[in-house]
Amino acid sequence: MGIFSDGLPERRGGWLKLKEGENRIRIASAGAVMADHYETGTCYGKAKGCKGCAMGKEPTFRKLFWVFDRTKVKYVEDGKEYEREAGLKLAKLGSVILKQLDAFAENQDYKFTEWPMPYDITIKAVGAGDKSVKYTVMPSPNRTPLTQEEQEALAKEHKPEEIVKAMKKKQAKSEGNYVPEPGEDTGGASSGIQYPQDDINPDDIPF
Repeated sequence: MGIFSDGLPERRGGWLKLKEGENRIRIASAGAVMADHYETGTCYGKAKGCKGCAMGKEPTFRKLFWVFDRTKVKYVEDGKEYEREAGLKLAKLGSVILKQLDAFAENQDYKFTEWPMPYDITIKAVGAGDKSVKYTVMPSPNRTPLTQEEQEALAKEHKPEEIVKAMKKKQAKSEGNYVPEPGEDTGGASSGIQYPQDDINPDDIPF
């Protein structure tokens, strides 16, 4: 195991919805281990009443990261069309990709000790949208710091482990199994932690 995949069970699995070809990103945070049941959603533990576990469904383990998506997207301002990077996103990365990243992180030319990563990576997807999809990770040789704007955007976000905790809480509540922690305010106030909803097709899952 390495700094990327540490904590994941030794098994195949995981997914990342990527377009065919090259996908350039910068991993901006340490990752938090999480598990999903495709049938029901976020796994919060058999002992706590997780519906997916009760159905006997094996969860898929991944890590949740903040990443900067370098994909160019178009937008219109004052009647003119411009391009910008897609920007900060949450990404669930599985062991297929993380173990390749581990190899680079252990290489003397690419190792680093602090987050964000000091260089971009390109994930090449061949056969995207198919269960036989192949991912190849390539690191950039150029080490460049995040821009001030990127640093400020990242600083506003909750840490991945906080988001995973919120996702588990939301799933448990939706299934009627949430047990408040000692001293927790149960007055209905929102945690304030926002995250995108999944729209994953099972064909996007690399086995």
